[in-house]
Amino acid sequence: MNQTSTYLFDDLFYVSPPVRYMGKYYVLAKTQEDPFGSTILCRSWSIGGPFDRGPILAKGLRHCDLHRRGHHFFVFFSLIGDTPERIHVGSIDLSLGEGEWKGWSLLPGPNLLSPMYDLEHGNASLSERSEPGSTGCQTKAQLRDPRFLPYEGDWTKDLNGLLFY
Repeated sequence: MNQTSTYLFDDLFYVSPPVRYMGKYYVLAKTQEDPFGSTILCRSWSIGGPFDRGPILAKGLRHCDLHRRGHHFFVFFSLIGDTPERIHVGSIDLSLGEGEWKGWSLLPGPNLLSPMYDLEHGNASLSERSEPGSTGCQTKAQLRDPRFLPYEGDWTKDLNGLLFY
């Protein structure tokens, strides 16, 4: 692949830090074909790439963070079109084996965090939909850019930590 920058190659833009599993590095990338874009799982033998394209996991994921616990990847994300935008978590079951990685899929999970009227983006309306693209200076009541930081300990079993947004 022709890699033009650290975060952009071909028509993909990296949206998560690399996660190591079974000697390979996995990242989430987003296509740029339309404002909603598709989120794709990519992998490489090297943290610096090049990355091979894997399965399309979803359309409309705005911001993503990827973590591994045991035989699962957990994806923290927000969705374009949510009213209001909030943080969700989904999972990818790795038990198919890394040889079948192009068959992995994102399983839906719970809504982790929704904005509270008085706390997130003060006095913003909770009834406005999240729109694709840059928000400019003023944002609606939206939770964006999730970043999960696990607590120290046995990181292969429990998904315990802090969620920043």
